[in-house]
Parts: sequence; C-alpha cells; structure tokens
Amino acid sequence: VARAVALDFSISGALYLVGLTNFVAALPAAPGSIGTFDAAVAFGSRVLGGSGGLVVSYVILLRFVLYVPITIVGLVVLVVRYGGWARLRDITRMQQTSSA
Repeated sequence: VARAVALDFSISGALYLVGLTNFVAALPAAPGSIGTFDAAVAFGSRVLGGSGGLVVSYVILLRFVLYVPITIVGLVVLVVRYGGWARLRDITRMQQTSSA
C-alpha cells in the first residue's frame, strides 16, 4: 500500500510501522481504533521519511484496504447465509422467544 502512494519503506521500516500500529491499536480507543491507529500510521510514516500529503494519502488508502474488503465479505455472508438484515432480525427474535 505504501508503494502505491510513492512511500518507499524498507522491510525493517515496514516492520517498525506494523509493530507501532499494532501496539497503539491494542490501547483502548474508539471502535476500529479510529484516531489512534491513524495517528500511529502518520507518526510512523513521517519518522520513516514520508511527507505530509503522501502520509495522508497512505492513511486513507490503508483504511480502505483494511476495512472495505472485509465489510463486503461480511455483507455477502449476511445476505447468503441469513437472507439479509430483516431475516436475521426475525431469526434472532425467534431464538429469543424460544429460549424464554
């Protein structure tokens, strides 16, 4: 992803960035580590020599690559397995009434 926005990190630099972001993401924060993850990626990228505009592009593209594919897969599973959101809600209600 870094190469897509012209950030040329070495292997050790990429490992540093992964370690830093994983450490910061482990801290309690907003869902999806919004803010803390982004700050860690921006800080680490600047330490590794990234400039302002490239770092912002990198953070946005990284968020897209990390969250959009898994969200699409989750929506497909929701529709295929449960028949959509309304059907899933009906199944949940039936399970709650049968267990009560």
